[in-house]
Amino acid sequence: MSDFVTPLRGRIVIRELRADRTGLIWHPVSGDPNDRRKERSHRGIVMAMGAPMWSSEKEGAVECPHGFKVGDVVHYVFWEHLAERGRTTIWEDGEPVVWMTQSEIIAVEES
Repeated sequence: MSDFVTPLRGRIVIRELRADRTGLIWHPVSGDPNDRRKERSHRGIVMAMGAPMWSSEKEGAVECPHGFKVGDVVHYVFWEHLAERGRTTIWEDGEPVVWMTQSEIIAVEES
């Protein structure tokens, strides 16, 4: 059995693009431990993704396309306070990643 996990429907794996970390610990620039939670959005690179999620329309479910692909730089938010806790893991390359839902991706940077 492989240690690599494949994301399922609507799940995205992101590597945050920040230089202020050591392992799984992020170091706030200001020294305030709550500072990072005050950020409106985060920026990262898509490492892996599952199939698109489905809407829950009453008339029938519709697949919601991602609008981005593996390798794209995206902006994302955590919908719940401290939602990052428990969603950061080590990826197959030994570096930390964050597991997101497709709905938490709010923008894609154009190259």
